[in-house]
Amino acid sequence: CRQSVEGRLKIHDGRDILCPDSPAEIRLRRQEPLHARLCEQPSQRRSSLVSRQYARVRLHLQRIRVVEVLVDLPERLEVLVRDLRPVVRCPFCAFKTTKVHETRRVRVKDVPRGRQHVTLVWLRRRFECANCGERHTENHPAIEGKLTGRLARAIVKDAQQLSISEISRRYGLSWSTIMALVKAWSARAGERRRKRRCRVLLVDETSLRRRHRYVTVVSNAETGELLGGVPPIRQTRLTMPLPRS
Repeated sequence: CRQSVEGRLKIHDGRDILCPDSPAEIRLRRQEPLHARLCEQPSQRRSSLVSRQYARVRLHLQRIRVVEVLVDLPERLEVLVRDLRPVVRCPFCAFKTTKVHETRRVRVKDVPRGRQHVTLVWLRRRFECANCGERHTENHPAIEGKLTGRLARAIVKDAQQLSISEISRRYGLSWSTIMALVKAWSARAGERRRKRRCRVLLVDETSLRRRHRYVTVVSNAETGELLGGVPPIRQTRLTMPLPRS
């Protein structure tokens, strides 16, 4: 890209473009209407480009709006988001309120896009009820603590085939966070799982304290569920009451 001798034309890719600071460009801009010059301000052109950049970010999360893209690098993406609800219901008196007491930024991990780790900076609002005066923090069904619900489901699904260390490297989370999540989801699935009738019973003896205290353990052979534990059995027949399945 070079400028001609007259200072009027800029030659770029075989096209002649008027330089912004050339006398000819100044004369042409004075002849233009005011609204045309305002529409071509550099700041407004940059804002239009930025808005188009934000519009290309699609999170596909219900009731979540992208406010701004904070960081967009090949290895990480940080997006400022907020809830779309202008009115919430007070959990104490069930009245609707719109008064926001304060807004905090909460970092929430989301499903990565390839090798790009995604972090949502959630503008989480704390409301103050105009009826009872109590304050409460808003919740979102797609966010569970510091993770999105879809990321938690992806981690639990990968835990069936991968190790915790491999999942930690894949999603950029700590080992303890992933392990606590897997245990919580396992307990939740165990509570909702429909219990089947016990067809094979295992009776074994183990020690609570080595060489000092023993206990007889009864478990379901098919599911591994512990049914009960009793003092060591010295009789030839087990007479403990078993839970009905």
